[in-house]
Amino acid sequence: MRACATALAVLLAMCSWVEGEVATRRWRPLAVQGAKTLRFDLSGLGAAARVYRADLVLARSGAILGNEDDAMVKVEVVPASGAKPLPLRGPWFDRLDATEAVRAACRAPRAQTVEFIVKACPKGVQEATYLDVAFEGTAENVPPAVKGLKALHRGGLTFVTWAELDDPFGVKTPTLDELRAAVKQLDAAKQVRYRIYRHAERIDARSVAEAELLAEVAPLSGYNPRGVSTDHVIHQRQLRAIEDGLYARSIAAEPFKVAPDSPEMGALPVRRLAIEDGKPLPPGVGLYVHHPAKPGRAFYAVVACVDGVANMRHLADGAALAEPVAEEAGPGQPVLQNAEDLKVFYDYPGQRLHYVQWCAPPLANLPNQVHNWSAYVPPAAAGNDPLALGIYFHDWRGLYLRPRWPHARDQVLIATADSPWPSFGYGYHEALGTLKAFSEGVVRDYTAARIDAFVAWARKRFAIDPARISCHGLGTLGGTAALHYAFRHPDAVAWVVAGYFDASPATCPPAIKSGERELKTHLPQMEAVWGKREWDLKTAAGASIWKDRDLTAWVRAHPTAALPFLSIGAGTLSPVWSQQVPFMKALLEVRQPFIAEFDWGGSPPRYGPDYVRRDKPMPAVHPDRMEFATRNYWAEAKVLYSPGGSINTGLSWEPKSVVDTSERLEIEGRFGGAVTIRNAQRFKPKPGEKIAWTLDTGRREANRTGEAVADEHGLVTIPGLGQGKLILTRAGAPSQ
Repeated sequence: MRACATALAVLLAMCSWVEGEVATRRWRPLAVQGAKTLRFDLSGLGAAARVYRADLVLARSGAILGNEDDAMVKVEVVPASGAKPLPLRGPWFDRLDATEAVRAACRAPRAQTVEFIVKACPKGVQEATYLDVAFEGTAENVPPAVKGLKALHRGGLTFVTWAELDDPFGVKTPTLDELRAAVKQLDAAKQVRYRIYRHAERIDARSVAEAELLAEVAPLSGYNPRGVSTDHVIHQRQLRAIEDGLYARSIAAEPFKVAPDSPEMGALPVRRLAIEDGKPLPPGVGLYVHHPAKPGRAFYAVVACVDGVANMRHLADGAALAEPVAEEAGPGQPVLQNAEDLKVFYDYPGQRLHYVQWCAPPLANLPNQVHNWSAYVPPAAAGNDPLALGIYFHDWRGLYLRPRWPHARDQVLIATADSPWPSFGYGYHEALGTLKAFSEGVVRDYTAARIDAFVAWARKRFAIDPARISCHGLGTLGGTAALHYAFRHPDAVAWVVAGYFDASPATCPPAIKSGERELKTHLPQMEAVWGKREWDLKTAAGASIWKDRDLTAWVRAHPTAALPFLSIGAGTLSPVWSQQVPFMKALLEVRQPFIAEFDWGGSPPRYGPDYVRRDKPMPAVHPDRMEFATRNYWAEAKVLYSPGGSINTGLSWEPKSVVDTSERLEIEGRFGGAVTIRNAQRFKPKPGEKIAWTLDTGRREANRTGEAVADEHGLVTIPGLGQGKLILTRAGAPSQ
């Protein structure tokens, strides 16, 4: 009998919280008590109220980037009672957890007020700060319940959709300016947010108190404003130029001068997102995409919230799922949005497909992040032969839907919009877009990780030949990203085409002298995402981000690495010339395969050689002659006007005729210097081993023979080679 009574008492204690409904309310601070004091009158909450959750939402006047001193300042707010600082609440880290402080205030015998001291909050706006509380009580003036809730899971992504309370556009497609204005107008009238809940049990008016609040979603979430591209601006310009001769002449000098913040962007249409290939969401539908951390079954609910008052009372089937969703963990798969038609006069034959990749940690620092991609698919994709895969990294103009780049007939060319934080092919600090300080976290490889995920998907989707993956980019953003991403996978990427890249950000000056002009460099943009260089912030592995990105030092420290073949373009007056020269010298010193071309104004990199394969040997050539070697723009890496020069631009070889066995290697081509064989798959001499070599020129009297000794790394170098078939054999191997 006593056991039954005890069990009943435990059950009643567990269920006591369900006696009342869950209500929410928002409080604004009372009249300012001081520049650093926030005081809230909670008398309407009721004495001894059961508080489930309280969030202190601190407003800021603008985002804080890593190149600002404020980025290192930790937000610190403490209750006036002198307790510990309020912790940040994940996963968005845009608010502070004030639950215990509000509970304490409700237990106090005196007037129910709660007071906080703001010790530090850079760019804080006190007037826009508020306190949201969820408690047991009766909600008043609740907004209408959400209708039409659906949840679809596919490959690691759960797509949650619902009918929004307001739909200002209907079937009309808004422009980017119209969409932004509509969001602003909606918030000015009343702040509507949709709270997304997830729970292991069915969510109703009482169990919602135990459900996990995943996010607060703003109105018009079914649109894809990040999908609006500068490519669309150029397309509109070209169409207009056909009809308007005066306009055509006005843009003739710089038709492609555009930036993501160009005013013309605002006039472009914004498409609705598709969560099934090629099927945009219907008008008036909101969207949130969740990445489950582990497989299982989950219920979802969406609650409308207006100015802090949420409708937690009406959670019928239209606002809460009656059946759970079966979920699995994983990065998810990109979803086809549409085929882009950007043709004016000419475009490469094939299709330009626009995809969206939804990311969350560890592929982004926040959940529900939309990243746009393009994939150029050539007609050859309809055949049975595997295709090459090119990864293109755009420059500061943001042109990714139609890269201004050669499109090979047998290559799928993919490109992503590097936004909202341009990150040079690596990633950014986890504090960006949150209340975290840069002093509290690390720089993570979010961008590279999400590219890895997209590439893994593309390799399966388009039947890619894994030996023919390449990276391409131009400029201090795109060229740097192409090179740095390729070095992330030196054993998987076959070749790289990069121009005006920064191989050593740690040595990048804030400005350079170019003739009589002083030119600012891209250092502030790097510091914006990695923190000021003087702070020397760390990666997740604990290394300095600036030392970690030093590819020149990496090349020298890894002489045996089988790097991709590099095609480099540069200019001796460019902001990155002083970083590029040491990098090229390092490649020559350790005998890595590359070609380079440069002049004073800047030479774009040569496209290719596109026949390079990751599974075939490559010749690394140290040229016999470099006429510019003693000139100070090379010898001292001086940024100045010059006649330029080139390295190995005459190099070519025939991969199809390569012989690579354990005893013999043959490679035919035009070399022009000392040749070191790199990336051999089977011909691997031991250090100190003697290797017989022959250069068959096709003319017996011009043939050359000799013997070489493999160095301490097992690499074999043959000096002074011109054109012909180079044959290497190990001792005792049969001659042919």
